[in-house]
Amino acid sequence: MRKLIGLLALLGALGVSAAAASVASAEEVTLANGATAVIESASSSSSHITPFAKTECMSAEVCVWSGSEFNGTFSEWGESETGCHSHTNNPELRSGWNRTSINVEVGGTGITLSSNQTFQITSGSPVTGQICFPPR
Repeated sequence: MRKLIGLLALLGALGVSAAAASVASAEEVTLANGATAVIESASSSSSHITPFAKTECMSAEVCVWSGSEFNGTFSEWGESETGCHSHTNNPELRSGWNRTSINVEVGGTGITLSSNQTFQITSGSPVTGQICFPPR
């Protein structure tokens, strides 16, 4: 019985440890405009990215959406299209995914996404500035 209790305690400790590690990969930040965003790493199994977004945003692209959950009006730029890009047909961005190997500056928000990172605006105003890669 003691061995079973010890094993359960160990498994519980490992579970807590794993949960803490997955939470630590997400970072909540306050933007210059007062909005709140969550920045986190993405992977092919990331549950925070919708299945549709995973098929819509191809490898080696910077992708942004008007919805805060990787949905809505969509804009994209290939990794070779470096520079700053306006998104006039999609003026208010609430989520994005950097699937390139280049850091991406997100519209004057102070957010710089590393390779394979996402952002989601969780409250406040959307992103309206240019998307630049590499950052200025």
